[in-house]
Amino acid sequence: MNMDGDGNSSRLMDDDPPPPPEDYSHDFNPNHEIVADISSCLQVNPKWVVQACYRTQKQFTNIEQTREEIFAYVLENHPRFVELAPPLEDTLAEADDGETNELKMVLVINNEINMGAGKMAAQVAHAAVDLYAILIGNKEWIGLVQKWKEEGAKKVVVACKDTEHLFDLKDDAINAGLKCAYITDAGLTQVPSASVTCLAVFGLSSNVNKVTGTLKLV
Repeated sequence: MNMDGDGNSSRLMDDDPPPPPEDYSHDFNPNHEIVADISSCLQVNPKWVVQACYRTQKQFTNIEQTREEIFAYVLENHPRFVELAPPLEDTLAEADDGETNELKMVLVINNEINMGAGKMAAQVAHAAVDLYAILIGNKEWIGLVQKWKEEGAKKVVVACKDTEHLFDLKDDAINAGLKCAYITDAGLTQVPSASVTCLAVFGLSSNVNKVTGTLKLV
């Protein structure tokens, strides 16, 4: 997993206070890989993620089935994420230049890598969730995220030619002031280790289209 944009430092996670003590049942055994992955992604104390695992009462054997629920619990309960967001009007003030204020997230699949439908769906989900974590951790963007969700959280999946093309798109997105995240796969199934599988880009549709508008839908 990789993030680009204004990612928080690891110090934030180290200094993060734990949640109130929880009396876990003796048979509770969360997936430590998932705990480490999500706590690193959100830059929170791992005990918050352990509590999320326990409270959602899931058997964490498949990361694609549970990441969203664990993320949601932490985002709804961790003090850092429940602080009031800036007024939406202020967030949109600079963006309102007469063009549509519609927001969207575009997920770009790396066509160079041979992935089955299930694997591809998993990589798209990882990229979307990781970018969402970046966005809600940034007070300058959280108002836009709220608006995006109210609009239906539009997401579009497209494909790029190869890894070099994907990184060119990432650089273009950052230079355009958009937020993005890309996924590097561990190589446990189907694809070689360290394969860059998917890029997620978020922002005003008019700006995102300048970066991804020529790519074909998947």
